[in-house]
Amino acid sequence: MERTTFIAICLLLFIGCNSNNHSVKPVTTNTSIESTLRDVISSYNATAGSIMIMDVATGKLVEDCTVRQYSNGNFERIVPDSIEPGGLGYTMLLTNLIASGTLLDTSMMLKVGQKTYSCGYRVADSHRMMRDGMFLDSATLGQAFVERSKVAMCELAEMNYAAQTDASEHFYREVLGYGGKMSPYDILQHYNEMAKGEGDTLLIRSLLTRVISEGFAGRYADKDIAIAGMPATIAIPNETERNNAAFAGFYPAENPKYSCIVILYSTTSNGTDAANAIYSLVQ
Repeated sequence: MERTTFIAICLLLFIGCNSNNHSVKPVTTNTSIESTLRDVISSYNATAGSIMIMDVATGKLVEDCTVRQYSNGNFERIVPDSIEPGGLGYTMLLTNLIASGTLLDTSMMLKVGQKTYSCGYRVADSHRMMRDGMFLDSATLGQAFVERSKVAMCELAEMNYAAQTDASEHFYREVLGYGGKMSPYDILQHYNEMAKGEGDTLLIRSLLTRVISEGFAGRYADKDIAIAGMPATIAIPNETERNNAAFAGFYPAENPKYSCIVILYSTTSNGTDAANAIYSLVQ
């Protein structure tokens, strides 16, 4: 059977139609959002920025603004570019496993840190997980997801798909969210499904809440609105000094009314900064 990419599976499960149908969306006239987005773009040294906010219940966009900044300091409203989802795709792996009938046990142990797979592809976590001053070589699925462990996600995928794939470098890159692009709208639509917390997706919603409450060490504990979601620092091909930074999630965390995505294009910042940006845009 021909192997289907994780990105394609996600589109089939949560989009149900060609993503090109959503490449252009009507923009709002909320000048406050645009003004704040311009400040965020400048602050984080990005070439462009995009924010979309969706009503969880209706699936309708309530904010849609993408702005490019030129070298002369001028700004222009544009249609957002598609991106490789990177770490934003980790939830897509979990939802695909659930859809295929896999029972996810967040207490199961997975390898973390670094690993070179049989195909020769080496994966290393962006930061090493620690406990009591010691580096960890394994962690529970729940904690590995909260800490956004690349190695753990590859281990989980290999464990469940080894019989269906050649486990090539391409396979592991897809697990990590590379190898195909998605529009911001499509990514947002996926996270909007997580925000609903219906059926088995409630588990993933709780994990996304922990990413912020635990993974950021209480950094946002004093905020008026509790946000849940996933930050991602996404590599750009043939670019060593810049990357895309993104955050996708929903708020309020315990009873989501809105899902959201913010992308900083070609920035020197990271996914954590994108999480900071979403707070400045919605608080």
